[in-house]
Amino acid sequence: MSSASILLVDDQPANLLALEAILQPLGHQLVSAESGAAALKQILLREFAVILLDARMPGLDGYETAALIRQRERSANTPIIFLTADAGDREATLRAYDHGAVDFLGKPFEPKILRAKVAIFVSLYLQGEQIKQQAASIREQEQVTARSEAARQSAEWLREQERAHVERLEEERRAAEQHAEALAKVSAELVRSNRELEQVAYGASHDLKAPLRGIATVCDWLEEDIADAMTDDSRKHLGQLRSRVRRMGAIVDGILAFARVGQARAQPELVDFGALVRDVVELLHPPEGATITITPGMPVARTQRQLLEQVFSNLIGNALKYARRADSCIVVSVSVGPSFYEVSVADNGPGIAEQYHERIWSLFQRLESQDQIEGTGVGLALVKKIVDGQGGRVWVESQPGHGATFKFLWPILPTSPVSGIIAVVPATAA
Repeated sequence: MSSASILLVDDQPANLLALEAILQPLGHQLVSAESGAAALKQILLREFAVILLDARMPGLDGYETAALIRQRERSANTPIIFLTADAGDREATLRAYDHGAVDFLGKPFEPKILRAKVAIFVSLYLQGEQIKQQAASIREQEQVTARSEAARQSAEWLREQERAHVERLEEERRAAEQHAEALAKVSAELVRSNRELEQVAYGASHDLKAPLRGIATVCDWLEEDIADAMTDDSRKHLGQLRSRVRRMGAIVDGILAFARVGQARAQPELVDFGALVRDVVELLHPPEGATITITPGMPVARTQRQLLEQVFSNLIGNALKYARRADSCIVVSVSVGPSFYEVSVADNGPGIAEQYHERIWSLFQRLESQDQIEGTGVGLALVKKIVDGQGGRVWVESQPGHGATFKFLWPILPTSPVSGIIAVVPATAA
């Protein structure tokens, strides 16, 4: 840096011109101000090497201006040379030094002396700026060196980590290959075992249902042959026998359905959840007085239609079966999450105590005796197996006397926009 700025402050334009003429040979930038306020504005705009300040000015005098200059951090150490006609006034001189003056010149002043003093302060300022630049350059170089060393160490550490990572990946690859071989063997064995189990299930279903059909036929023959001789108790017992046959048949069908879950490999298809629920309700034939409501915003999505239909059929059928009231009300709703649909089937039935919330999902678990409500104890277990097989989760929220809400998470595949179906399905007579 070879040039600096010098501030000249005097309320007399003639004096400013004289100062400019004296200092012009120094070759630095001269800035003039005709008042203390104007000087303060210039100090806000730039940094000065030295300030030549007239002590006596109207309004804000030189002493007050100097005090304000010293209050600003950027100009607190800027050299101030006071210029005054009271050169012999000791009190004025002391006051100037009290306000931060570094020198005090009386008017008229010797141009050579003024120029020499200003040149010294400018030289000191330039030297200071040069030292600042050198210090900044040294700091920058140190930072560059430190960053370079840090980068070298970081690169070396990264190379070590990469080598270790490659070794781990190689070990994991070998372990994965071994695991894949083991899984392939287990998978092949499971496929073979599942096929055998399915064949056994089909055979057992046929072998078990054949005698049941025979028993039902015998019941019909007995009723025809001895209809006139049958008592009320006989008819009651015969009805109970038929009920047991139907229940046994339903249990066999439920076990077969439970065994076959996960065997189906149907391609996902576009399914309208609202239309699917209406179809399920139509097949269930709700009793007169019952209402099934489908809330707005049911989605249309690609999914396994048959499995979803089984879940809805079992949950809605279960709610109707255990309603215990003529005005049973069931509400089916769906909300969309990040990766799952959350489906709710809520009813106004008797509710379920908390200690049974987990037990009801087990196979053949029932909360009512067979004499109270006919059922197989397979439906909710089938729901859980289907939902778990889809990677979802099923649970119940309920308290005795406040109904029950069965909920399950169903995975979201690429879907179409929400259909916006709004429907209230009225009950049909059984």
